[in-house]
Amino acid sequence: MRGKLRFILIFLSILFLTILWQAPLRAQDSGVTGVDILFIIDQSASMGGGEPGVPTNDPLDLRFYATQFAAEWLGSDRLRVHDDASYRIAVVHFGSQARAQRFSSAGGSGHWQEIAPDSEEDWGPLSRELQTTLGPDAFSGHMGWTLPLLGFEEAKQLFDELPPDPTRRRAIIILTDGLPFDEGESPYFYVDHFDELKRFVRDNFPSSEYAIYTVAMNDSSKPYWSIGEPYWQDITGDQAEKVETNDDVGVLFRRILLELTSDIATDVRYTDVEIDPGEVVIPPYLESVEFTFFLSDPTDLPQMKINGAEVDPETAGGVTRSGEGTPIQTIRVQDPEPGRWFVDVDPPDTGVNIVMRTINAEGRLLQPVGAQSQYVPLQIQYQMVDSHGNPLRKYTDNRYDLIVSATVESGGENWDVDLDKQVDGDSVIYLADFTPVVVGPHTIHVHAESEDVEGNKIQVYDGPIGSGFTVEAVTFAPVDLPTNGRQYEPVTAVYELLDAHNRRITEDINLEAALTFAHDAASDEVDLTRQPDGSYTAEYTPQNNGPHTLNVHAEITGDDGKTYILADEESAQFDVAHTRLLSVRIIPPEKSEQWDTTLWFQRIPLKLEIQIVDDGGQKVDLDDAFAVSPANALQIEVRDQKGNEYPDALKPAEVSQGLYAAETTELGIGQYEITAQTNAALNDGFMFAQQEDSITLTRIRHPWHIPILIGLIVTIIVLILLFIAWRRYKHAREVHPAVGDLRIVNHYGSTRFRQRLDSFGRNRITFKEKELSETVHVTRLEVRCDSEDAHERKAVDVKVYLDGDKQPSVERTLRPGGEVKLGQYQLWLLKDPTDAQLIDRSE
Repeated sequence: MRGKLRFILIFLSILFLTILWQAPLRAQDSGVTGVDILFIIDQSASMGGGEPGVPTNDPLDLRFYATQFAAEWLGSDRLRVHDDASYRIAVVHFGSQARAQRFSSAGGSGHWQEIAPDSEEDWGPLSRELQTTLGPDAFSGHMGWTLPLLGFEEAKQLFDELPPDPTRRRAIIILTDGLPFDEGESPYFYVDHFDELKRFVRDNFPSSEYAIYTVAMNDSSKPYWSIGEPYWQDITGDQAEKVETNDDVGVLFRRILLELTSDIATDVRYTDVEIDPGEVVIPPYLESVEFTFFLSDPTDLPQMKINGAEVDPETAGGVTRSGEGTPIQTIRVQDPEPGRWFVDVDPPDTGVNIVMRTINAEGRLLQPVGAQSQYVPLQIQYQMVDSHGNPLRKYTDNRYDLIVSATVESGGENWDVDLDKQVDGDSVIYLADFTPVVVGPHTIHVHAESEDVEGNKIQVYDGPIGSGFTVEAVTFAPVDLPTNGRQYEPVTAVYELLDAHNRRITEDINLEAALTFAHDAASDEVDLTRQPDGSYTAEYTPQNNGPHTLNVHAEITGDDGKTYILADEESAQFDVAHTRLLSVRIIPPEKSEQWDTTLWFQRIPLKLEIQIVDDGGQKVDLDDAFAVSPANALQIEVRDQKGNEYPDALKPAEVSQGLYAAETTELGIGQYEITAQTNAALNDGFMFAQQEDSITLTRIRHPWHIPILIGLIVTIIVLILLFIAWRRYKHAREVHPAVGDLRIVNHYGSTRFRQRLDSFGRNRITFKEKELSETVHVTRLEVRCDSEDAHERKAVDVKVYLDGDKQPSVERTLRPGGEVKLGQYQLWLLKDPTDAQLIDRSE
């Protein structure tokens, strides 16, 4: 029977484990918040011995160790699975009498010990105290015969100590080894005792309020169980079972505890299965794995290998051990390494039962937290953590990488989001951007899968994470709108995106908004532009006066590509007052080119006229328009082609309504850019359409100045050429000049004309009639020295014209002492005469 049962358990365990890796358990909420468990323990002589000749049905003291195991199991379950639940335990020992166990840490009567630790630090001291209180060393001897009714009567008193609470489950577990028996009673005493017990249980522990279990430890060689089983099944509602061997007591206790707690609400996914010793495949992303060894020989040593490496529970990090040296021992590994494990006892024992509890890591929603605003992008941050919120380490083996997808659900709609992996130190965070478009509670459903060391797909997580988040509506509301305006003057409209608490949303979202300004049948659309402070503004300059209507339209495009309207309505009405537009205009002269001077070089002034007119071209009364004196309202700038400025060259003066004039004689020939401008403040109802005007004027010379100038230039050139020629002629006449004394004498030898040629310094000398007045008949005398040689010899060539002849009468070359008679007259021309030549020629 034992071998057949083990085969069935092994087969079921393997099948169950395969299913578990795909879909870990998550408790269904039954409304139960806690369990009150009372253990009724048979302490008769037949259980633990102590009487000669009485067989011992619990030689391993499992009535103590199983109760210790139950307390330890409940504490661990509270810490790791049902962290909102609370458990209370009480123990009643019975034999020929009944006695309630007292707990030093329990309040009230001391009979009910609450087990609800919030941390390992809280649980450690209490766990050690319970192990001591419930252990065999705290109990000595035995309590006589087997009278279970006494134990139930004591149980009734203990339950009466508890206040009624419909959210708490009540349970009784009785551990006994035989039929009711009392000394001196007939062999059929058990029948009457069972009947009385049945009535007591029916009257005080109705099945709708109490769950009762019987665990029987009968000697298999005796017929006690076959006799008592029908009674116990009737009393417990078919919740009575006899263990095949005593070391199965803890296994049965565990099954009962699972049944009592499995429907308590929890977000923790866990498995709790019986396994066969040997190899176990541990998947990734477990918070912890726990192996409980139910030993038939307490000296057997549990052993464990992780991926081939021996693990010493005493020294290995993250490994804790409890129950050392007892028939029920537990090894717990926090954040276990995935892979192939080997779990057994040393030496191998076919009588060992091993139970494995795994607690899956949970998905934790880091963001968003609390209320979020509609249409405002948020970031989903998801992380795998243990029950204490500590992030799981990152596996170095890529086979264990998570493939994560998420769906956001709200109001019957759902949106798929892509999660990107971000490594943060030794842990991993999964991120996704999401823009909520509907109002109300949102749930984030995450599906995460991986694979184990053998390549089998495993579902790591599939369900909602956290409590989700709530999305509140937003409004696109005006905060500053125009109420009145003036034509041609800009008006500004300001809107804000507000959350449900009227706080401005400053995040930059995919929002498009525009305003329509309508006037009569015409309208203009202006975009609302997001500002750095998160507001949205639009500026509009009305071109028409009169009533205007302002309409707003705002929309956003969601992640799904759909368009959602935030606002589409009339926001305001405002009136626009009339404004006269003023323009500065330079009246252009008839010609852009102007003479610089008159013909007689008198400067012609540059004259300019500037008008200030309205948009209808009409002159304007500047006293009405300007907020300052019109005399100081206009400035004129003058700049030539080279960029030189002529400040104050043109000073405008108002000469009539809206008309200025200015003139100057400071500007010479050249091209000038003239700009008239005003920055004067205007009175209400006026605005500049054109604050400046420019023209380009050219100052040119008088056209008659050009030929006069050309004539002067030609004359100067001619004079220069004549001067050069004269200089050359003069120079030519001064080379080898004629020298010596030239005389004309009569026949008496008297000198009638004398001239020293040296004084002239020329080689050509002409004496005219008036210079020869004393000389009769000679009207012209020409003297030449044609060469340097003639100059050295003092020779000259002479020509003598007599009585006004056209041709010379004498042409001769004379040297010193030379002479020539002048025609028929008694006159001689002498060159450097000797004294002899000057004698009276009459002789």
